[in-house]
Amino acid sequence: MKQKEKDFIEEHFPKDDHELRRYRPLGAWRYLGWSILFLIPVLGWIFLIYCAASNKRIARRSFARSYIIIVVLVTAAILVLTLVYAI
Repeated sequence: MKQKEKDFIEEHFPKDDHELRRYRPLGAWRYLGWSILFLIPVLGWIFLIYCAASNKRIARRSFARSYIIIVVLVTAAILVLTLVYAI
């Protein structure tokens, strides 16, 4: 992250104000890390549900909820395709 971006974040999201810190965006590496964690079969699903219900970081919560939606859609598509081509 560039110094200008860090200054902007520090200016608009002070460290001492916990309420404003909830709205800090996640970096690209954090998204990658959470995606890899969510892929772990049982432990990842537990973390996925925890993050989707958590209220600590808004960006992480939104990402977890979108990940759940994608998993449900892909599972439904696979189920439909399996049923269509099995007949």
